[in-house]
Amino acid sequence: MEEVGVEPLIAAGAKKRLGHSAAMGMNKDLGGKAPKTWEEVFAVWEKKNYK
Repeated sequence: MEEVGVEPLIAAGAKKRLGHSAAMGMNKDLGGKAPKTWEEVFAVWEKKNYK
């Protein structure tokens, strides 16, 4: 996006959020599998008190 002059606001935010989730051990909490729903992701965030 930057190559064509578009600031990647959403992509940058998503990258940051995914990095935080990985650092908090999301993969382990989900048993090494990708979440099937957002509810699974939110449940892990709530359990870990993620802000």
